Amino acid sequence: MALSPPGCSGVTRRKAAHQPLFSIGEPLPGKIEIRDNLTQAATNYLLQIACGAPTDLFFHALSVMHSPLFRSENTGALMSDWPRIPLPATAELLSHSAALGRRLAEILDSESSINLAAEWSFLAALKLPRDPDLEKALKLTAGWGHKGQGSAINPGRGLAPERPWAEAEREKLSALAAIQSLTLADALTLLGETSVDVHLNGDARWSAVPVHVWNYTLGGYQVLKKWLSYREFTDEPTSPLLHRALRPEEAAYFAQVVRRIAAILLLGPSLDTSYRAILPTATGLVEAEMAHAASHELLPRNAPSTVRDTSRRSSTER
Repeated sequence: MALSPPGCSGVTRRKAAHQPLFSIGEPLPGKIEIRDNLTQAATNYLLQIACGAPTDLFFHALSVMHSPLFRSENTGALMSDWPRIPLPATAELLSHSAALGRRLAEILDSESSINLAAEWSFLAALKLPRDPDLEKALKLTAGWGHKGQGSAINPGRGLAPERPWAEAEREKLSALAAIQSLTLADALTLLGETSVDVHLNGDARWSAVPVHVWNYTLGGYQVLKKWLSYREFTDEPTSPLLHRALRPEEAAYFAQVVRRIAAILLLGPSLDTSYRAILPTATGLVEAEMAHAASHELLPRNAPSTVRDTSRRSSTER
């Protein structure tokens, strides 16, 4: 797990939940063993479909939960933190879904080496005044955050006017979409018909932030606005706000976050296609475990239909 610099206090809160990819065991005194973090039922499912990559199940879950179609169909389950993940019937379907999940994980990991430059560079391009004093130009003074009670920081309105895409930006967006096997119309649907210019202050701004990227939320928080609120400049000694200008690498990091969110949104059609392919023959762990048990004569093949029907319902409820 990677944390966005300078860290995220949310991961240490009492209600925070983490799902590690691996677990550590000690089968014998003094012998440490790193294991795939899978239940026996999950292991049996992977054996049943002859999948040789145990981590595929983790990345498949990540892929499914980022599918816009899955999220729209399972809003209630996601809000209660208990979504049911459909399991592919074949290793090929699982592998394809997991590949998308690995791409998502790379984008989401703030410490990954991925660098969205070149054709992505027009998104959140940093616009500075001519011959700028960087100490002044990179100060966030547009009203993004203010001191609350105690050490709390409350988000402010800031300055992010919305505008239509410029013609040159639409051409670059079209080229970016083509690389993702999408049309310009697809990209505009996914990223938004307009963009916003996010101001650091009266002289500097990040230009051409897609409106859907700007409004993107995680855990109920508007990601970009939340990041900015903690970095509003102040010279008040006791304030929890930032007492310096942004460093150039921090300004570049904000642009990378914008492009990574855009990349996630542009993955939406591929995630939905994978999810649709899985759904018609999908199973769940309960059903998969019964099939595994039957194949090993742990469950009679002529088990009562009520038992099998119960299994089928529990694995397909969403």
